[in-house]
Amino acid sequence: MSTTLNVALINVVLDGDYQYEQEIPLGLASIGAFLRSQGHPVQFHQWFASRCGQQFLQVSQIDADVYGFQLTMVNYLQVRRVVNQIKKVNPDAVTVFGGPFLVSLSEDILKNEPSFDFTIIGEGEFTLLELLQTLPDHSDEFGDIQGLVWRNTNGDVIKNPVRR
Repeated sequence: MSTTLNVALINVVLDGDYQYEQEIPLGLASIGAFLRSQGHPVQFHQWFASRCGQQFLQVSQIDADVYGFQLTMVNYLQVRRVVNQIKKVNPDAVTVFGGPFLVSLSEDILKNEPSFDFTIIGEGEFTLLELLQTLPDHSDEFGDIQGLVWRNTNGDVIKNPVRR
């Protein structure tokens, strides 16, 4: 029997990054639609850096098992602030990051950010789906999931082969 995990995809938005407040990046929208088609409940949230006080309260109230973010060089510091707030309220929350920024820096990011749990390199739909299927088993072994960068029980960062 598999457990279905609740996923929250959070778009951390800086001023000037959007025309309309409802805009969700295509990558997050595609992943969310794919996960929904596979039976996973997915919520979309916007977090506006310019409204940070109010936004911290709102992000603290998002109830999910897994929190996903598109990480860029521009939003990196704000994403870290959001993740730290989520982990403060929900220490068992799983955080997952994707985006083109991570291709060359994914291992260094995990080495330096203890609140970041997983990064995905390449297209994320199937990699994230496999991660969601593996997490309920409380496994600490993710070596078979192509496109995933993760930490083993010793804290070593492991970069799996890229998904074709």
